Amino acid sequence: FIVEEEGEFFNLLKSAPESIFASPEVQFAVKARLALQDNNYVLYFKMTKQADYLMACMMHKYFTSVRKMALKTMTRVYRVSQAVCKALP
Repeated sequence: FIVEEEGEFFNLLKSAPESIFASPEVQFAVKARLALQDNNYVLYFKMTKQADYLMACMMHKYFTSVRKMALKTMTRVYRVSQAVCKALP
């Protein structure tokens, strides 16, 4: 799950046997990684509630960056909505 290079995670999975790829733990890790790639911070944090202790510990590594991403997104949306409201008569 903790892989530094962007494509390295999925490259590792390509070489894994099907039985490993199909395991619930790996499927959970893939879903969490895709949530990060898609900037879906809501899903990512919801998944931490479903994670077992070890997986939650590994997900914790990304909390700071996911929170920053969430704040950037909310700030950008807020600014756009404020600009639209000011432009309306």
